[in-house]
Amino acid sequence: MLASRKTLMVVLVVLAVWLTGCTHYRAASLGVLSSPVVNTLDEAVALVREVGSPSLATMLDAKSAALAEAASAPDLLDRWLPEGVIRHVQLNDRNRRGPGQGSDRIAPIVGALLRGSYDGDIAIEPFEYVPDGPACAARAAGYVRGLLEALSPSR
Repeated sequence: MLASRKTLMVVLVVLAVWLTGCTHYRAASLGVLSSPVVNTLDEAVALVREVGSPSLATMLDAKSAALAEAASAPDLLDRWLPEGVIRHVQLNDRNRRGPGQGSDRIAPIVGALLRGSYDGDIAIEPFEYVPDGPACAARAAGYVRGLLEALSPSR
């Protein structure tokens, strides 16, 4: 059954890339609680490679990686950034709050992004807005900006 779901996923991704003519499409690893098809970055990379389109890449979701991956997010970035298959990163804590609002260490992830010369998007993806949306966004943006500045080699 899983093989037929995987085949269907590949067909749908190829169709989406072709129909939209998009320049980038991301296969996301959603974690074992979210998907019966793509649960790890390795599986997402395999899907990207199977489709074989330069328009298709994957992403690293810090929360999903913390919950589903055997390797740490920095280790995954060190492994896959040089391959050019990651074009998007989402930072949030496994507690579903913004970066810096939980126990997950975000600095090592930012360090891996800098080591890998990542120049793609970094999104903040909290699911709980504490204390509210604007304050959560401001805190997360300031936190990540501070990490980037503190860890940047040009400092």
